[in-house]
Amino acid sequence: MKVSHYYGKTPSSKANAVKISSNGIDIYYSYETIIAINVKGKLTIAKNKRGTTTGKHLNAITQNKSIRVEHSEILKIIKNLKITLD
Repeated sequence: MKVSHYYGKTPSSKANAVKISSNGIDIYYSYETIIAINVKGKLTIAKNKRGTTTGKHLNAITQNKSIRVEHSEILKIIKNLKITLD
């Protein structure tokens, strides 16, 4: 498992935009909320329902707003992949 930061230049902004990668799966967080998942090249990204900073995080992943889905769709993918997030 690899943990990296996908947004920000300062330690505090980097800490709030984390990507966890393992076995061809990338899970993107904004603060403690999963906002996107990339499974072997297929990106699923949430609509922004949270705020300005989350919007910046989403745009750092992709600026293509036409592919954004409800957050529940991301959770379904995680459940179907049997990923545990403890």
